[in-house]
Amino acid sequence: VNVIPDDMEYFTNSYFSIVNETIFYGVPSTNINPLFHQLNAEYSSIFISEKTYKCLAVKHPFVIFGRPGIIKGLHKLGFKTFSPYFNESYDDIIDDDERFDAIFNEITRLIHLSDDEWVEILKNIQPILDHNHSLFFNNITPAFIKLCSL
Repeated sequence: VNVIPDDMEYFTNSYFSIVNETIFYGVPSTNINPLFHQLNAEYSSIFISEKTYKCLAVKHPFVIFGRPGIIKGLHKLGFKTFSPYFNESYDDIIDDDERFDAIFNEITRLIHLSDDEWVEILKNIQPILDHNHSLFFNNITPAFIKLCSL
């Protein structure tokens, strides 16, 4: 994970990140080069990239556009996420279009929260952010070993 000064400006000036993970769709689109995905990950797999790890490293909450089970995959690695403050039920939705809509709806809800509501949420999730940051920097190798054995 390479965090550059320009990244920090975005994290500092936003309440949460929208992470567009590498793999979202379970079935190859005619617009996507299938060889790319076959070389990098199977469509049924969970792939957690630097885009998500960057948020963990800098203590920034996030919503992930990714394959179903990506939130559960983070939990298996020992990371915590933001339920009940964020609706993460999208993680269980297999249908790509339905999952996209659910994620979009949650993002829409979050961006319409007031500053006061965000202050309260951020206060409540600070222990989660601290935990993830610590796990990322102190235990990342054991976490990756654990993921490989799943």
